[in-house]
Amino acid sequence: MMKRIVCIGDSNTYGYDPRSYLSDRYEKKVRWTGRLEEAGYEVINLGMNGACIPQDGKRVLSVLQQNEPYDCGVVMLGSNDLLEGCTAKEAGQRMYRFLEDLPKKILLVSPVPFQAGQWVSSSAQIEESNLLAYEYRRTAELLQIRFADAADWNVTVSYDGVHYLPEGHAAFAKGIAAELESIWENHPF
Repeated sequence: MMKRIVCIGDSNTYGYDPRSYLSDRYEKKVRWTGRLEEAGYEVINLGMNGACIPQDGKRVLSVLQQNEPYDCGVVMLGSNDLLEGCTAKEAGQRMYRFLEDLPKKILLVSPVPFQAGQWVSSSAQIEESNLLAYEYRRTAELLQIRFADAADWNVTVSYDGVHYLPEGHAAFAKGIAAELESIWENHPF
C-alpha cells in the first residue's frame, strides 16, 4: 500500500533552484520530494521559500487534517530562522512550541548544516547550524516523535551555502527514504 507523506519545510523542500534568478524550482524529478514519489510514496509538498518555524502548530494542524489520512508528516524548518539571527537553542524552543500541537506521527528532520557561501556570511551561522541537530534531537525526545539528521546523508549544497544541488536532492531523498522505511519496518506510528 502506498504511504502518504506530508512534507512541511522551506525552500529545500519546495525545491528552490539556486541557479535561477526568479525563485524557480528544480524539475519535479530532481527535487527530493519528487524522488520520493518515484520511489512509490504519495507526497504532499508544502515547502515554501523563506518559511520559518511557525509560532504554533494550529494552522499546520488544520492542513494535516485536510490531508488525512496520511502516514507521516516530515517537518524540516529552521534554516531561515538561523539566517535571521536565531540561535540553535532558540530554534529548538520554537520547534517545540510548533510541534507540541501536532499529532505524534511526525518525523522531525534537522536541516543540512550551512557551509560558507553567498547566503552564509559568518562562522557563527555555520556553528549554530551545526548545533541545530542536537536541539532538534532533544525536542524530538521530549515530544516522543521521530528524528533524523540530514547531516548524515552527504547532501551537497550550492555556492550559497544553503540550497541543495541536484545531487544533494538525490542524496537527501535516499536518506529520508531509508529513514521512512526504517520507521515502517521497525516502529510504525
